[in-house]
Amino acid sequence: MCHVHNITDTPFCYSFPYFLFLLSHTGRNSGCLEAFFSSLLVVETHPQTDRQTKYRKRMAEQKSGALTFYIPGRVCLLGDKIDLKGYPVVTATVSRILRLDLHPIKPSEDGKRPVRLWSANFKSGIRFDDASDVLREETKKTWSTHPLKYWAAVVAVIMADPKYSAKVNCGFEAALNSEIPIGKGVASSAALSVGLTRALNALYDLGLVPDEMAHVAYVAEHDVLQILCGRMDQYAIATGGLAHIWTGEVPKVSALTLPKNVGPLSVVVGDTLEPRPLQKLLVEFRGKLAEGDPLTLEVFDRIKDCVEDGRDALIAGDIQKFGDIMRAQMVQERRVGCITPGLEKLCSAAEKAGAIGAKLTGIGGGGCMVALCTPKTCEAVAKAIIDVGGKAFIVNVVNLISETGVLTDCEPHIEAANPPADY
Repeated sequence: MCHVHNITDTPFCYSFPYFLFLLSHTGRNSGCLEAFFSSLLVVETHPQTDRQTKYRKRMAEQKSGALTFYIPGRVCLLGDKIDLKGYPVVTATVSRILRLDLHPIKPSEDGKRPVRLWSANFKSGIRFDDASDVLREETKKTWSTHPLKYWAAVVAVIMADPKYSAKVNCGFEAALNSEIPIGKGVASSAALSVGLTRALNALYDLGLVPDEMAHVAYVAEHDVLQILCGRMDQYAIATGGLAHIWTGEVPKVSALTLPKNVGPLSVVVGDTLEPRPLQKLLVEFRGKLAEGDPLTLEVFDRIKDCVEDGRDALIAGDIQKFGDIMRAQMVQERRVGCITPGLEKLCSAAEKAGAIGAKLTGIGGGGCMVALCTPKTCEAVAKAIIDVGGKAFIVNVVNLISETGVLTDCEPHIEAANPPADY
C-alpha cells in the first residue's frame, strides 16, 4: 500500500506518464508489472577498471547504519540537448548540492520492508508498506504524479530485478534537502535518481559501479517514467567532476584534467526565472530527429563539433578558446529557437562583466545559463546577472566520489531534512 503526506499543496510540472495508462491495460497483478519492469532493465557490464575495483572496495567497507550522501548538480559546458542523439557533451558537477540521509528500517514481524521517502523542499512524503508495493498497479497512480516519483521509479527498477531485489533485506527511510534549482537545467531530477541509486547500492551492497548506477537512474527516468531524456545527466552526476561523455547506447565517460598552469574553473550559474517547457522541448526535438529534420540535424552536428573542439581546448589549457566555442554553440541554439530573451540578456550581461564565455545550460527555453569566469571576475559577473533581473550563484567544479567515498572539493553545509514522524 502507498501513502502520501503533503504539508502544503505542491505544484508539479510533469504530467502523468502515458505508459502508466498502458500498464493499467496490460495486467491486473503485481506479477505482470514486475515482468514489465524487469524487461526494461538491462545493465551493461563493462570490463573492470582500477576505478571500478577501488569503488567496489570502498562500498564493501561502508557500514550498514545511517548513511549521508552529498550529490552535486551539473552544468553542461558544451553539448546540452545533443545527448538526445547519443552525441558527446562536456559537463561539470558543481557545488549546488542535494543532501540525502538514509536510515535502514528493520523488517516488520510479517517480513515487510517499509519504504519512507521525504522531501524538505516540497514538504511532502510518500511511503510504502513494503518495497515491492511500488510495483503494484494500484499504487502507481499515487507515486507517478508525486514530486518524489524519481525515487519511487528507482525503487521500482531495483525491485523488478531479482538479482537486486534478493538483496533488499530491510526497509529504509530516505530524506532529502536540496539547494539544486528545480527544473532549471542543472539536473535536479538526475541528482534525485542517481542519489537514491547510490544510497541503495551502499545499503544493500548491490555491487554497482558508477556507470551502472547511472544506467539504473536512466532506466528509472527514461523507461519507467517515460521521460524523453538523454543519458548526459545521469552519467555526469554518477561519475562527477569535469568530463567528456559520449552518450550513446553504451556511454563512455572520460575525465578531463586541466594543465597545472590553469587554475580551477570559476563558474557562475544564472537563473533567468523564466519557466522552462522541458517536456514540450524534449518531445519536439525527439520528433524532429525522428523525422530527419535537416535544420535540427545540421545544428546537432555543429554543436557536436563544438564539443570536440572544446574538449581539445580544455586539455590544452586554452580557456579563452573554450569561451569562444561556448559562443559558437549559442549561435546554433538561436537557429533552433532555444534562446529566450532572458537567456540572451543574462549571457550578454555576463560577458560584458568579464565572463570568458556564457551559454544556456540544459535544453534551453528558459531556466539557467552558465558563465565561465576567472576567480577575479566571478563576483562582477554574478552582480551583472542580478542587475539585469536574474538570480546568480558562484559554484566550484566538484567531484562526486573521493577515496573516502564522499564529496570532494566542497564543504557541504546543507542541514538534514528531518522529516516529521507522522507522514
